[in-house]
Amino acid sequence: METFSLGIRFDVENTTAEAIQMVLAPIQLIAGMQGGESVMRAFEQIDQAVELICKETRSLTYGITMDPRTADVNLRMSIVAKPGSVLEKQLAFLKDAKTAFGGFLGDANAVMSGAGVGKGFKDMPEQMELPASQIDQLIDGLLEQVEENAEEDEIIELAEAVAESARKLLLGTLMLDKIDYGISLGNDGTLALGTSIAESKELEKIGSLVMKHLAHLAPDKEQFENIVKNMKTNYATVDGFQLSSFVFPLKDIAADDDNFPSALANKTFHAYWGLKADAFVLLVGFDPKSEDRLKSAIAEMKNPVACPDVKFSLMQLGRLLKNFGVDQVAPEAATVVQALLDAGRDANVTISQTVSKDTQDVQFFISGRIWQAFAKIQAGTLSSLSGDQAVPRVRVFE
Repeated sequence: METFSLGIRFDVENTTAEAIQMVLAPIQLIAGMQGGESVMRAFEQIDQAVELICKETRSLTYGITMDPRTADVNLRMSIVAKPGSVLEKQLAFLKDAKTAFGGFLGDANAVMSGAGVGKGFKDMPEQMELPASQIDQLIDGLLEQVEENAEEDEIIELAEAVAESARKLLLGTLMLDKIDYGISLGNDGTLALGTSIAESKELEKIGSLVMKHLAHLAPDKEQFENIVKNMKTNYATVDGFQLSSFVFPLKDIAADDDNFPSALANKTFHAYWGLKADAFVLLVGFDPKSEDRLKSAIAEMKNPVACPDVKFSLMQLGRLLKNFGVDQVAPEAATVVQALLDAGRDANVTISQTVSKDTQDVQFFISGRIWQAFAKIQAGTLSSLSGDQAVPRVRVFE
């Protein structure tokens, strides 16, 4: 058995949902008295999760390993399925699963890049109760906030319509056989996304509702119309995707705003997206070749690839901020950007997973260089804010 700096293992098959719920009951009672209905709904979901875990899993293992020399941190979660369980069937599906959205992944210059594949609930609708209740709680909670803070009835009506379409979209997507995505953010500001969806008409409906409302609220109707005229909808079809676009030169906005970032003033914003019955793709940024890049990524969907690790780079985040001129805003901002750049290529957060017949093992690796970068940001920011005053130096495994 693997050892950790700190770890815990739950042998779920040696207990019952009733026993766990009995332990949680006093906590639920006290929390319910303090937090009201929303807290009670959360505990109802916890009860459902406990029942599902006890029904499907043999064991759960959580561990953390820390390297005192490098300050690297490795978090690990492992779940073992019961023989014949739905979870075991899901893991068998994931074992050799590939993503169709490899073309949307980033290169070595990506701030963030990753892909994932999951088994939907098409063949196991009885398992939908928990995620469906979580979606309902999330959407209902957001609606309540809008209703409490909105000053116009039209905003509430818009929120209700968008919420209903979003509910159908999310629930429909969960009922697919396979849920797949690929996403990346480059240090040049290019965001690429490809994902499985269902109820694609609901996504179109959300877009139409939002645009109609923005047109109604726009303080300068003429300026809004000038912006919208740069949008083309369903202008081409590529491998079943109906493509739309929005291309807008930022110089018009920059001319009217003295605080507009100079690094972006002469750039043109490009947004291209595509929609078909079971997928949505998007590529936005400042690259004049954005349309070609999206079409190339769509073409690569014909050749699925193994899912790579999910990675986040601190150094590439620094390059992104520098490319956007953030370091020119204030001395504190320059300090932050430089600390990110100095972190180096090894300052990453990496999420990886391995799947076998009955086991899923997920690892979160956090490079120690990240803590060093944060320490530099803290020390540098305090120094710039305090002027000539002495600032305590922060040491992190130097």
